[in-house]
Amino acid sequence: MAANYAWSFTAVSAQEEMIPDWTNVVYSPFHLVPPTTVTNPVQKGSDVTEYPADMVADTFLFYENNTWYMFNETLGSGHNGDLAVSLSSDGLHWTYQQIVLNEPFHLSYPQVFKFGGTYYMIPETSAVNEMRLYRATNFPSAWTREATLLSGSAFVDSSIFRHNGKWWIFTGNATISNCYLYYSDNLTSGWIQHPMSPIVTGDSNKTRPAGRAFVYDNNRIIRTAQNGEFVRVFEVDTLTTTQYAEHEIPESPILNKSGSGWNATGMHHFDPWWTGNHWLCSVDGRSGDFHSWSAGIYLSPHPSSPDGIINSPIDADVTIDKGDSVLFSGTGSDLGGNLPLSYRWKFSADSGIPDSLQKDPGLTQFNIAGTFTVTLTITDAVGIYDPTPAVRTISVLDTTH
Repeated sequence: MAANYAWSFTAVSAQEEMIPDWTNVVYSPFHLVPPTTVTNPVQKGSDVTEYPADMVADTFLFYENNTWYMFNETLGSGHNGDLAVSLSSDGLHWTYQQIVLNEPFHLSYPQVFKFGGTYYMIPETSAVNEMRLYRATNFPSAWTREATLLSGSAFVDSSIFRHNGKWWIFTGNATISNCYLYYSDNLTSGWIQHPMSPIVTGDSNKTRPAGRAFVYDNNRIIRTAQNGEFVRVFEVDTLTTTQYAEHEIPESPILNKSGSGWNATGMHHFDPWWTGNHWLCSVDGRSGDFHSWSAGIYLSPHPSSPDGIINSPIDADVTIDKGDSVLFSGTGSDLGGNLPLSYRWKFSADSGIPDSLQKDPGLTQFNIAGTFTVTLTITDAVGIYDPTPAVRTISVLDTTH
């Protein structure tokens, strides 16, 4: 596996940090729960507008300037894998935008990051036996090839991270039998295979990367792996230019096929992003065969996140006539003991009912017909809020017609 040094670029200062940078985040991203205010999947093949697509997969997040970006592979009959982006204001509700990169060959696994003020992407380009680096010329919609990092082999699902002033990449191979490790002082050139690479051999359940490699909680380095059905997580114990060791974390596997629904037959990707309050994680799942992948969102709450319960109405789904009222009341608790708690009821903008900051809003009249999602979000005294608010669905019927 030979490195390709045909490209020449100015090295970026080793003191600059890669974005995302979670070295100061001490909370675990592995206690995953589905969101309560949206239903997975949040993006699927039918959302793609350029052509009839069968699937979206390999979802990577990026967040900047109050906008969430989800990059993913999209695949349709008669098309190679292309790379697309969707946008969101809250990380939960997504709108498909466009294909941002296509090549004459298959593309997938679009890991996006920022360094030195520049946006980069390392997609899988194993079809041409290269590991390529792309640079955004107009983020997020336009990308150009910046460098060939490695060549001479089918590098699969390459996952880059930065640690102790060096760049590191975990990558698989075409047979999914080995996981390799490379490092460099410079992002765009000089990549060297680690002397202990391949770091895992002969076990397809442990070798193929399953999303962004990352560092959190000071120096905890995380590598993920997948076999098409579940995602396993490994924490690096030793990482130098001569030594490598890892162990599987107790929570692993963190994602698994559910047996029904959108992720019935498999899950194979995990990409977390720290919001300042909790981890928001993009995942993917398949409902049937290989071409049934779609994108989902999971959350990993703060360990002392407060919890809200809607006591009234008891039923999750309530149907009433227009002009009728519903009694709302709730309670909250906080494992961290950060009291007092604050309450926010949201009755949906379309309902015409303003938010309430009361613990018990009481009887609330619905004068507009429609279906409205009502949520109760609890925030504790230090500003930590519950990312999985309690939910009720109120269906208001117009009986005058």
